[in-house]
Formats: sequence, structure tokens, C-alpha cells
Amino acid sequence: DEKEHEEHLRQILELLKKEKL
Repeated sequence: DEKEHEEHLRQILELLKKEKL
């Protein structure tokens, strides 16, 4: 599903943001 894929990408982006900070 596209929705699920988008959610997964969001989670990855959040993790990257946390790592950067």
C-alpha cells in the first residue's frame, strides 16, 4: 500500500532527524 510505504519513510526521516540532533 502507498500509505504504508509513506508511513515507513516518515519513520525513517524521524530517525535520521534524531540522529542528526
